[in-house]
Amino acid sequence: MFEVLTRMFTKPEAVMVDHDPKLAVAALLVHLAAVDGEATPQERIAVKGVLQDQYGLDEASVDTLIRQAMARDAEAVDLYNFTSALSRLDSSERIEIIRMMWLVVFADKKNHEP
Repeated sequence: MFEVLTRMFTKPEAVMVDHDPKLAVAALLVHLAAVDGEATPQERIAVKGVLQDQYGLDEASVDTLIRQAMARDAEAVDLYNFTSALSRLDSSERIEIIRMMWLVVFADKKNHEP
């Protein structure tokens, strides 16, 4: 998680493939929820809740976003494309994303990262 946070606050040196920041955030959250091998129901609820709250999404829109994020996460070899998309956001937006990440990480009351 700390590597992801570091990348979010480092501006990319080259222009990266343009990603929708909302999809990048969703992909990171989906990845964090499953970092221990399986996303718990509490983690899935947390992902859905923070995305709905942050982006004002209705039920169908957030479900679609999560499906897209799961597909992107499954295809990704690393998190660089997601974090590089977020490094272009202003500091207040990145801090909010960090808050969202911690809500997901601790949704099941456990930190699974060593």
